[in-house]
Amino acid sequence: MNDTHRMRSRLTIFIGMITVFVAGLLASRYLFMPDAVLHGSSRATSVATVLVPPRTLPDFRLVDQATRPLAKNDLSGRWTLVFMGFTNCGDVCPTTLYTLSEAVKKLPAPPDVLFVSVDPERDTPEIIDAYVRGFSDSMSGATGNDKQLRAFAESLSAPYHVRKHDDLYIVDHSSAVFLLDPATQLHAVFGAPHQAEAIAKDLEQIMAARSATTAPPKQLY
Repeated sequence: MNDTHRMRSRLTIFIGMITVFVAGLLASRYLFMPDAVLHGSSRATSVATVLVPPRTLPDFRLVDQATRPLAKNDLSGRWTLVFMGFTNCGDVCPTTLYTLSEAVKKLPAPPDVLFVSVDPERDTPEIIDAYVRGFSDSMSGATGNDKQLRAFAESLSAPYHVRKHDDLYIVDHSSAVFLLDPATQLHAVFGAPHQAEAIAKDLEQIMAARSATTAPPKQLY
């Protein structure tokens, strides 16, 4: 009886641990999944979630890797892929930026790639500049103060958290990539895992579709 009781107790504890793990996994999935993916979106593409209609973003103020002001209007007139992370990121950030650099190489008219650091305490513009140049000379970077970054992240539904305790310095951030259209609207979201070939195909489809809808009417005579 005692052995049976111990076995049941251990089984109950094990099931409880699995339940907590699964609940946490699901919670983190929704915490770091943009609400644009959850509401008012369309998934006609392969890996991208296209927002219908695109989300208008509020103005924002950041600082680029050359310490120049970077505002919403500075990104207008072109497509931009935005990824938010930090330079001390061990795996997700470098893998994602490398994948994006490979994806845009496959396009005749590639979008810009903008890396925004959410760790301004350690990531100075100079550090960000050296970091992004390690992936591509055409890639740009930016950061800002905490208020500016949180406002920008909130507009994309990309929450992040910086936790410091003793020797621990943890930065939690979204793994999503955000596509801004030439009107600087949030046009699509690419969720992880990221694959260069799939991203390139979806980008080509998305940009071609928008060009078709904004092209001037043909003259009939």
